[in-house]
Amino acid sequence: MAFGRVASILNALDDLNRRWEGQPHDFVMQTSVKEKRKALNGFVYRWTTPNQWVGLLDGWRQLQEGVSVPERIARENSQDLRAGLIPILQDVYTGAAEHPGYLLPDPSGPGACKRLAMWLRWMVRKDEIDPGLWSEHLSPEGLWVPLDTHMFRIARRLRLTRRKTADGEAARRITNAFKKFSPQDPLRYDFAITRLGMGVDV
Repeated sequence: MAFGRVASILNALDDLNRRWEGQPHDFVMQTSVKEKRKALNGFVYRWTTPNQWVGLLDGWRQLQEGVSVPERIARENSQDLRAGLIPILQDVYTGAAEHPGYLLPDPSGPGACKRLAMWLRWMVRKDEIDPGLWSEHLSPEGLWVPLDTHMFRIARRLRLTRRKTADGEAARRITNAFKKFSPQDPLRYDFAITRLGMGVDV
């Protein structure tokens, strides 16, 4: 849900938390698809739909069965986490009760997949900003830049890419440029540069 204004995101999260009665894990893992549809009926955040949310949560439930998600990503491709996600998310697209649509972008496509990149950054990096819940399983060297308009503008000014579109190839080139300075953790610069692009002091 990391898109839109912060106030809108927080309001939507409060709504979701009421719907699953403050128990997101139990809601995802223990309720049926029918119960999820009932609880999420009428929930709309921007252009997403209740059925897409059902698909996302049901897909995540299915991923918890068997090998853990970070272990599976590492087995698929620990050096390129975007590539490692492709077969895993394909299982979600084909196995979930509903297609999650915009909520779960396809890393095999040409887009930058900013929200996937940001989610993995939170899960893999461990510092004062990112909690790193999966840091024992995955290395930050396999991450890619969560490319938004702010990062893209700064990156072009720094000549980290000459791409005219903020797509997956631009994200790859910017990430590779950062790797020249920090091969083991190219996203250590992401937060500061993005904040500069937003005109916020860091």
